[in-house]
Amino acid sequence: MTLTDALPLLAGLALGALLARLVERSGFTVDRAIRWGSTYGQREWRLAWWSALALLWLTASVLSLTPFRDAGHPIAVGPVAAVVAGLIAGPAMGVLGGDVVSLGFGLGRTCLHSAVGFLAWIGGYLIAAHGLAAPLTRWLRAAGAGGLDEMRLAGVAGSATALGGEHLRPLGEALVAFLVPAAAGLFVIVRLLREPVRVSPGRMEWPKQGFGLALLVVLGWALAVHGGEASGLNAVAAVETVRAAAIGGQLWLHPSLLVTAGVIGYGLLKALRLRTFFPRTVASKRHAVVVVVAGGALGVASALAGGDPSAHAFFGMSTLSVGSMLFVVSAWIGARLAGRFDRRRRGRPEAWEA
Repeated sequence: MTLTDALPLLAGLALGALLARLVERSGFTVDRAIRWGSTYGQREWRLAWWSALALLWLTASVLSLTPFRDAGHPIAVGPVAAVVAGLIAGPAMGVLGGDVVSLGFGLGRTCLHSAVGFLAWIGGYLIAAHGLAAPLTRWLRAAGAGGLDEMRLAGVAGSATALGGEHLRPLGEALVAFLVPAAAGLFVIVRLLREPVRVSPGRMEWPKQGFGLALLVVLGWALAVHGGEASGLNAVAAVETVRAAAIGGQLWLHPSLLVTAGVIGYGLLKALRLRTFFPRTVASKRHAVVVVVAGGALGVASALAGGDPSAHAFFGMSTLSVGSMLFVVSAWIGARLAGRFDRRRRGRPEAWEA
């Protein structure tokens, strides 16, 4: 292996470690970000997510004026599959107390809750994508797609302007690709400037979280595009890479797989340094069953949506993908409807923070 070949490998592992470090310092998860209000008595994670999106939208508006405007693509998911997946993923994340990234970090920390949830997520994904439920998954993903599975708001605008003549389609797409993310980013930043910044010892403030998340997403885009993954980093792609290696016998060092390995590896190094192994975060057999069911449900949702929640919440939303926006809104609705089952309200600790 030459140095040129090793650089993407090292970059992926380093990016995963930086992501795990941010999760550790901030406590950020997509589950916490999409919950409206102050479930925890704090709003830092929601503000961090919105600030990251604002920075990403402003970046996207600038890139729309450059040759790199077509480098990235939305995560392919139809509207029906996006809504169903979101309604499943929201409650599942609420029960698990985190998303796939935080579960991976907890797995590295040797937290039993996270390990069970992460493995159940893989199992649920494989069953839905390649197992007994695969026909139903394919049917739902195809239902109502009709070319909308990779549609952005710019594409919707282009189709609308094309009603006045096909020659107007590029103009409508170009204007919306620049104006909508620029206006959305500026609007969110102006709103966020009114929000107070609370300084807590040992906790990363939400502006730092937002900037760090946006920076990691931009670096992740660059790494993913370099590795041939135009829709950004995605834990689903990591599972597919390992599955293909198990079948074909050759492991391809996919960018998403490298980043996932970096997240888990950082957690393991943290556990080794602190000598904290297998924290007791699975309270009972009943709790273990609940975690397995929730992890499996999150895997099914990832198969339907073609990506894990973090991929849609950042990479998909940054492209103003119609499918990703439907997924995130549906996940928020699902989380709200299932809020009474929130395990944290029953006094259970966060597994990956143990």
